[in-house]
Amino acid sequence: MNQDDQKAKDDPTKEAKASFILGALSVVIPLMNFFLLWLTLGMSLSNLADFPLEQKKTLITIVMFSSLPAIPFAVIGLILGVQGLKSTKRNLAIGGIVLSLIVLGVVLIRLVGSRSFCCQ
Repeated sequence: MNQDDQKAKDDPTKEAKASFILGALSVVIPLMNFFLLWLTLGMSLSNLADFPLEQKKTLITIVMFSSLPAIPFAVIGLILGVQGLKSTKRNLAIGGIVLSLIVLGVVLIRLVGSRSFCCQ
């Protein structure tokens, strides 16, 4: 095995690329779920204020759970991004880490915020 083959084997470029792809997917999934919910219900944000409190709680719960499928993508993207920092595609790894952290933060805020709203 020559030196170039060893460098190619040690370079975690695939992890960096996978991190960015998973980070992007973890952003798209909750947005897509929210958009589909919005289309399904056929409502705008302006008439949301007219809904009774129980319907608002139900909608908030649905929106909260629609972001949960993004968590595994974000966690795996974060792990692969950390591994991919040693690659030649370091910028992709950083992008994947940033996207994954943003999604995990938003999901956490959503969970805490909806929990406090629903349990008043």
